[in-house]
Amino acid sequence: MLSRVCDEFSIDPLRALRVIENSPPGLIEDILELRAYAATWQAIRSAQGDGTAQRRIYNSPSGRQVLAIEAELAREARAARETPDEG
Repeated sequence: MLSRVCDEFSIDPLRALRVIENSPPGLIEDILELRAYAATWQAIRSAQGDGTAQRRIYNSPSGRQVLAIEAELAREARAARETPDEG
């Protein structure tokens, strides 16, 4: 975890340790997860047209997570469009 915080935030290990120790529970993990999601999402978009790269990304755990979330967002958007406006 310490090494990952150093890499993600471009800070030295002593400062990273202070950040980890003084952050609210779960905050660092949430930030790292969101950054990993964003990186995977960008990799998927960048790989468009490259079937081999797309399959590699889609078959990774983070790729499957991004695809599942994108599918859920699409379902929610479709449901919102199909629901009659009550106002």
